[in-house]
Amino acid sequence: MRRRGVLQFGVAGLAAMLVQGCTGGKTTAGGATTTTGSGGATSAAPSSPAAPPVALPVYSPPTIPFATLKKLYSYDQSSFLDAVLTNQTRPGAVIVEDVTFSDTRGGTIPAYVVTPQSVKGRMPGIVFAPGAGQTRDTWMPELTALAAAGFTAMVTGVDYKPTENAAADSTMVVNGVLAQRRALDLLSRRDDTDPTRLAVVGHGWGGALMEIVAGLEARLSGVVVADVGSRFSLSMAASMKTDPKPYLDQLTRFDGVRYLSQAGKRQVLMQFGTKGQSVPPAQAAELFTVTTGVKQRKDYDTSDDLVTPAAAVADRLVFFKKVLKVK
Repeated sequence: MRRRGVLQFGVAGLAAMLVQGCTGGKTTAGGATTTTGSGGATSAAPSSPAAPPVALPVYSPPTIPFATLKKLYSYDQSSFLDAVLTNQTRPGAVIVEDVTFSDTRGGTIPAYVVTPQSVKGRMPGIVFAPGAGQTRDTWMPELTALAAAGFTAMVTGVDYKPTENAAADSTMVVNGVLAQRRALDLLSRRDDTDPTRLAVVGHGWGGALMEIVAGLEARLSGVVVADVGSRFSLSMAASMKTDPKPYLDQLTRFDGVRYLSQAGKRQVLMQFGTKGQSVPPAQAAELFTVTTGVKQRKDYDTSDDLVTPAAAVADRLVFFKKVLKVK
């Protein structure tokens, strides 16, 4: 587990991050890329704006052993998927399967699985998790392009509906993580997909889920997180009009810093928009700093939307081809 100092911040830091969570901050200059191996140097951290006087208590996120965190997401990986094909279409050179499957806790997850019409051998698989306000269809152009390039591409539908109730929102996050892990189970059981070459992508809310998945899953070769910082709990608490401490005490369990700091074989690509309003600069810098292993940070001269910018899409394809060994 990280040193407590990485997780600890006082009233000024909490206020600054809560304010940035509402109003947004800018990431570092567009187009910058930093890559390191395990234990390498980090990107320079942008300075945060001074926090206005706010009547908030000093808040120190609790230290939680990673073994305790892992228990939140325990499930039987071999359990029945109850996968159902509800529709199939063949637009262009690809096959689009509309499917549902079980999250093991009573929920049914909708997803698209897109593959090329002509399959030769087992292909690498990628699971996408959309952001808040996005749908499965938001990512279909990229999934179609990936399938045409020789990947099995899958996107899940997991809603983001926070309530500011700690127990309910904790359940929402845990179930969202299980949905992504079950998606990996589904890909691993397909006869057209190579279970040894898997990757995940998440944007915003979906990125927060995939940060957690990255720390839990030994199956992953690659992880892309776009438009999400190190402490999603602060974004979830930003609009609260009451003391956020009791809420944060529960939701900080799901902050990406706790998971991407865990060692693993997966390589990580982080994508940020320099004109975005979602990720404070300090969180972008912290996420890169604590992430272990081979990692890249790429900033784009764009807003929070990192789904459609051509440069972001192209960088993901290059990353996938490298980590999933596709020529």
